[in-house]
Amino acid sequence: MNGRNMNGRKLIRIFDQLYTDTTWSSAYRPDSVFIYYYNVRGKYPESSETIKRNASEYLQNAGPHFTGSGYITFRFFIDSAGQIQKRVEVLETDEFYKAYVFQEDLVWILYEFLNTLHDWKPAKMPKGLPPFYINLLTFKIHEGHIDHIIP
Repeated sequence: MNGRNMNGRKLIRIFDQLYTDTTWSSAYRPDSVFIYYYNVRGKYPESSETIKRNASEYLQNAGPHFTGSGYITFRFFIDSAGQIQKRVEVLETDEFYKAYVFQEDLVWILYEFLNTLHDWKPAKMPKGLPPFYINLLTFKIHEGHIDHIIP
């Protein structure tokens, strides 16, 4: 899946991992310290149902109709200002958690929606630890429609 989609954007596969083709401009390497959202109470402040409703509307307004069922998970870093960092890992599985490849445009539309979420909370960290944390947002897809948001 290293081809470009209709908008010229690209997903990059490195061995068994998939990333968005975006740049990483921070001098800090947050992958050296793994602090997850549940360690710093970094869940998005809106309910999963509200996010699902907004994401479904965003997907519907994008126009194309998609197929496929399973899970699309975005793994990303939130910085000290509560902003999503541009390096995002994409994990795709079918309903039985086996490797699966969704239509690339669907992945990009969900990624664009993810970037509309601007209310992430910065981590309150003990001194000496970096103020970055890792967050996950999973879209459960059924027949090309968003069925559920996790967490």
